[in-house]
Amino acid sequence: MPHTERLIPKTKNPPAKVKDPGVIRLVMEGRGVYNAKSDELLLLPEGAALFRDVSEGLKQQFFLRAGAQAVDCLGSDAAIRSIAERFIREYGDAALSFQEERGRRLHLTGWSATQEDAREKVNRLKEGLLPAMAGCGIPLCFMESLSPCGSLYTIGGVQTESAVFDGEEGFACPQCGFGAFADSPAPFKGVQPGEGEELQPLKDIETPGANTIADLCRQLDITPDRTLKAMLYISEGEPKRIIAVFIRGDRAISLVKVGHYLSTECGITSFRRATEQELKEHLGEVAGYCGPVGMPSSVLLLCDESVQGAKKTVVGANRPGYHRTGCCFERDFTAPLADLAQWEEGAPCLNCQTPVKSVIWRKIAHFEIPQHAADPAERLAFRDRDGSKEFPFRWSGWVDITNILLSSS
Repeated sequence: MPHTERLIPKTKNPPAKVKDPGVIRLVMEGRGVYNAKSDELLLLPEGAALFRDVSEGLKQQFFLRAGAQAVDCLGSDAAIRSIAERFIREYGDAALSFQEERGRRLHLTGWSATQEDAREKVNRLKEGLLPAMAGCGIPLCFMESLSPCGSLYTIGGVQTESAVFDGEEGFACPQCGFGAFADSPAPFKGVQPGEGEELQPLKDIETPGANTIADLCRQLDITPDRTLKAMLYISEGEPKRIIAVFIRGDRAISLVKVGHYLSTECGITSFRRATEQELKEHLGEVAGYCGPVGMPSSVLLLCDESVQGAKKTVVGANRPGYHRTGCCFERDFTAPLADLAQWEEGAPCLNCQTPVKSVIWRKIAHFEIPQHAADPAERLAFRDRDGSKEFPFRWSGWVDITNILLSSS
């Protein structure tokens, strides 16, 4: 006699020791079981059916919007490349973008002639997520960040206090829903203190023991936004070079962004924090009192965007126990400006200026666009009657279907 009853063990009791609201909901609906010993979510028939529906819907959207061909290459990137190499000459664009279901993720990859083409392809894939997520009731938040390899685009769904599966610490605006990670773009949109006030000449003042921003502000009875702080690095290799990075005292420096700037703009691919001995050899006794005025020409000076327009600012005097007041950017020193700031709790939202709060984002998708063209041996290339053609930018990404199920309303 055939079986007709499906296993749907609904329950009114949440699973023990589970805080993730998405896991709790799936288990209580009878769609899944949480295995605490292995920290795994196991899908039951109803959950597996929902998984297949979401997966197939996404595959269709990714094909229609970005031409991503669905393949089964046993999880091998090398096998996907071999398919592209075999068919690119005859089929052109149809052999440049692929998608493959690997476990509970859809993996996407492809090749582009330029970085801008790669970015456009990723944007189309992001757009393909929208219909499926709208059907699941998931509000998406697109967040960009940097890595040493290039640009990262992470798409978050709901915010949780303790996401079990692939959660990542980040920040969210409680007012408008804006989201960011620590190394997401943080262009400065604030107002500089001292705007409209009469300028003052530089003046050295004694500040004994004030080798931190907090100590300096207590001594002078000022707020951190009236100061500049420095982080000092040294390039690896020869010749070694001191790198001085300045930022407004109420912001933090992103090491990832500094590395990205040094790599793309200065050709410096390896650097580290300078030791006290190295600072003495290159700059003298400046630890805790380093300032941008009068820096030796051998020092590479960089500033976060928050330094632009700074007036009547307190900076280090480059000698122990002293600071300078009245410092103005451009009048007293200048340096290249870039977004070098790291997001922190309490920073103003880029959209509405509301202070952001720390959250854990449930990651729905993740894409990466390379910063540089691949080495010649890694590029997808072929020759036809019109000459040689190369696709040196390989983009990649994934969509986590488990997290979609856990985020659904």
